[in-house]
Amino acid sequence: MSSLYVGITDNDWFKFLKELNKKKGSLEEVNFWIPSGRNFVALKPGELFLFKLHSPIHKIAGGGFFVRFLRLPLSYAWYSFGEMNGVPNLLLFRKRISGYRNNPVGDKDPIIGCVILHSPFFLNESDYIDVPEDWKRGIQQGKKYSIEKGYGKELLEAVMKVFRASQFTSMNQSQQTLVKEIEANYGTPQLIFPRLGQSAFRALVADEYKQTCAITGEKLLPALEAAHIKPFSLGGPHKISNGILIRRDLHALFDRGYLAIVLEKNHSNYKVLISSKVSVESDYKKLNNSKLIIVPDNYVNKPNPEFLTWHYENIFMK
Repeated sequence: MSSLYVGITDNDWFKFLKELNKKKGSLEEVNFWIPSGRNFVALKPGELFLFKLHSPIHKIAGGGFFVRFLRLPLSYAWYSFGEMNGVPNLLLFRKRISGYRNNPVGDKDPIIGCVILHSPFFLNESDYIDVPEDWKRGIQQGKKYSIEKGYGKELLEAVMKVFRASQFTSMNQSQQTLVKEIEANYGTPQLIFPRLGQSAFRALVADEYKQTCAITGEKLLPALEAAHIKPFSLGGPHKISNGILIRRDLHALFDRGYLAIVLEKNHSNYKVLISSKVSVESDYKKLNNSKLIIVPDNYVNKPNPEFLTWHYENIFMK
């Protein structure tokens, strides 16, 4: 970790998530959305993103650990994060986004920016932190600081002081682990990679598959879902390599054993298999022995052969 970022935060977004965090005990991740869809390149994975409340509350009230920035249609951001977008329903989400854009959303599905944050924390009002002395009221989005010197270092020390004072009683296990790692490496900048949660998994799988169904090539995102190859409930991780973006109906078939994906022996192609339990008259039979249309470009994010084999041997009805 070598930098942190202070982002100007919608007060209603913060208040809603703070209450939700209290209600649920802790939140795994949240979406700090950017209504315009503009790019965000200020942080590397694992670095600290702090919430600076809107006027008239010029205080830092919480934060989270940066995972990744994505540009997603508003509807898919809702599908991925739901209430972790800081609103209780899709209708209000659209209204909130529209209120920040020069052109109202209307009946469109605009692209918005999604700053995915893991292990968010929400400070008690008595623990709010003053903004750095160089913070100017005219700042519109936020400001990046180096934690190695000056105001950035002072700000990180102020955050750590609050953490130490709480003795981790208000933080979940992931937050405790991350903060302990920061302390252990303090003065030696080092990236800390937060693990993915369910919401980030959905969003990142869609991004890696270029918002395209891997089996049919369908690009209508509301019709697509991020499927776990090995279910999370059975020990499958929220990793991109344990996911695949497919149509909702195919997701149901995959989860229930009527469809499988296998890596061919030459390891050059992924092949779709349809169970013998599916009638030969079914249109789904046409997919049998077809090749995946798209897989992630990054090798580490391609469907993991170990997970595919597990699904074929344990779920697929041959």
